[in-house]
Amino acid sequence: MITFENIFKNHFNTDRISDDNMQKYTVDQIGRIIAHNGSGTYNGILSDTNAAYTGYFGNMSSEDIAFTVQQSLTISVDKIITNFKADASKFEGAVRTAYGKDSGTYQEFYPLGINEYTVANKSNVKLLMTRLDNAYAAHSADFPSYTVTLFHNYPLNFEAGRSAQLTKIGEVSTKKTDTASNRNVLEVQLLKNVFFIGFTNAGNVDVCLSFFDQSILHAAIDTDNDGKGQVEVLARVAGVPVKYVTFEFVGESTRKFHSAADGTARSSKVVAPSTKVLRATKPGLKPKDISVNIEDAGIGHVDFDMETE
Repeated sequence: MITFENIFKNHFNTDRISDDNMQKYTVDQIGRIIAHNGSGTYNGILSDTNAAYTGYFGNMSSEDIAFTVQQSLTISVDKIITNFKADASKFEGAVRTAYGKDSGTYQEFYPLGINEYTVANKSNVKLLMTRLDNAYAAHSADFPSYTVTLFHNYPLNFEAGRSAQLTKIGEVSTKKTDTASNRNVLEVQLLKNVFFIGFTNAGNVDVCLSFFDQSILHAAIDTDNDGKGQVEVLARVAGVPVKYVTFEFVGESTRKFHSAADGTARSSKVVAPSTKVLRATKPGLKPKDISVNIEDAGIGHVDFDMETE
């Protein structure tokens, strides 16, 4: 039976999660959101998580994070431009059919022909978006409403994305703001991320879990003599730590776990003593299996030296 109290409880709101682990988890979460954000779906929670992190911990300690946030926004803007150019070409035929290529009305849409749109770039694309927006608005009675709306939204979406992309990530105080209210903002945001990611990937458990490294929040090392044990792994390629590698025990029903930015990951408890096959996978890398010994209490360590495909 589902217990909704457990679903809606904010599990981040606990003293059992140290500030160090909260910081490491949030940085890892931002990186994972960016990795899944090719379409810009997660721009909102990415921005909000970054703001909540900065509000509690101060300036981002890693330049890589600031860079990747900027890169994510760049990808979103580029996708808007790509889609606009495709639609400008796609709907040119309808405009030509409606008015004829030599008509003055056609010239309102395509004064220099379609080529002007296919070679558009960031410096002139908003001008072209605005031109088509105005042309479709002026002749809206001749086109389906969804087409008029489509081209009306392009300059708006581009301006919003471009503004976010160009907003400078300013220097802020590196002094940690150690207030309960600011930590609470971060805790609430991390819970919102859980629900939003679940909403956008409803029923796809593996995809949802790939957004989170829960092992970071498991501060305590297994020391109980309870017939179970854990394993911690380090994923590397040519000696360099690799993030987002997925680990699973072959033939077991235990939860998959994923490497953080430093290449480390920690399993949940599994039956011990025993020898199990641990499999590591990531797109672009060759899968690798290693036999690991699980001992009761404590935690074992295994290095995975991966190779590119």
